[in-house]
Amino acid sequence: MKRITIKDVAQQAGVSTTTVSRILNDKRVGVPISSGTRGRVLQVARELGYAPNFFARGLKTRRSRTLGVLVEGELASSVARGVDVLNWHAQAKGYRALVAARSGGASDAGTASGMLESSAAFVDGVLLLGTTTCEFMDAFFSVDPRHVVSVLGGMPAGRMASFNVDNFTGVRYLVDHLVELGHRDIAFLGDTGSWNATERLAALRSLQEEGRLSRQAGYLQVVADGPRNAADVVHKLVSLNPPPTAILCSNDRLALGAVQRLLELGVRIPSEVSVVGFDDEFSSLYTFPSLTTVRLPMEELAARSVALLISMIAGDFDPWLLTNTLVRPELVVRQSSGPARR
Repeated sequence: MKRITIKDVAQQAGVSTTTVSRILNDKRVGVPISSGTRGRVLQVARELGYAPNFFARGLKTRRSRTLGVLVEGELASSVARGVDVLNWHAQAKGYRALVAARSGGASDAGTASGMLESSAAFVDGVLLLGTTTCEFMDAFFSVDPRHVVSVLGGMPAGRMASFNVDNFTGVRYLVDHLVELGHRDIAFLGDTGSWNATERLAALRSLQEEGRLSRQAGYLQVVADGPRNAADVVHKLVSLNPPPTAILCSNDRLALGAVQRLLELGVRIPSEVSVVGFDDEFSSLYTFPSLTTVRLPMEELAARSVALLISMIAGDFDPWLLTNTLVRPELVVRQSSGPARR
């Protein structure tokens, strides 16, 4: 099979090979390249299956041109899309991705230091993907944060370069959507133990303080993550007086559990109760009714985190000026949300 080159990408995209090279290597000097052209070139490169010649580049740079992607083991299924997108953006910039999952039972400090020490010879930098424990982040920080970028890990500014979803904006999108449909009695079903869950609960409480939502006792429920735990709480919510007209869940897994239990109880969705989630997991599109949710901006998170890590490796970014960059998510309206019952 013929190897796809930047000449093929340039011809298909209708631009010069120089333009393709600048886009794939994220070089922003010289004549500016429009976002439309940049997006078209990246799309063509992906469709053609373009992959750079790692061996030739490694000979020139004396680097492995390999990025480690460490995934939180318990969340590997929900961040699979993130792994795929990170891998593609790494390849588009001439890097390979070496993926590993952390087991929940592993020692945080041992896992962090062990991965960096054992991979130092063949990994130029590391991307941490998924919500990890504070102890695990501290372990990476104590080893060496200069070539490490956290993605969706909840790392506070100043400790490690990181990119996270803007949870406050995502919750506001969901609340605005429900309020426009006439809902005010909105219950919140959240999970415990993750940075994202804490942020999303804080966002809802902030909106309550603004007076936009009812503060009915019992409307805020926090459980361990998982559909079964959500199902156990739903009966309590619908038994309240007045019962909520909508249930906002901190993630899609909880939302799917809530939907299942409501249907078992004979509650119609969304005519009697609306249910919305967060994360836009694969299953949210194919459940019935399909789930209104908030989509994580994985394309942007991946592109920006890979570009930052590569700039850190190249020495073009001061790794001690560490920032936590928030990226806005997208509201996805489907069948599970509708006008509030009268």
